[in-house]
Amino acid sequence: MDDKPETIITQKLGNTIKAHGEDVSELKYRVPTGADLCDLGNPVICDMTRSPPLITHDPRVLPGMIARLAGITPGSVRQMLPADIAAAGWLLTDFFVPAL
Repeated sequence: MDDKPETIITQKLGNTIKAHGEDVSELKYRVPTGADLCDLGNPVICDMTRSPPLITHDPRVLPGMIARLAGITPGSVRQMLPADIAAAGWLLTDFFVPAL
């Protein structure tokens, strides 16, 4: 039996980064678990008092969640283009907001 988490989202990067000593041009994200949320916090801020709800990303939490779900180090996330970090946030958003 394979215990490796299934890749659910693939993101092509705008630049090549180093991850675990390898050149990487795309990231593969797994589905987050409750443990990921408990350990790192929620990378998505959802203000349900507005109509429509305002959704933003926590810049202190998002990089750690990217690293954890993609299986790379925080140092690798720091090599990403800002646009790629923002895109990753939007790719992962649905996992961290309530169904509306």
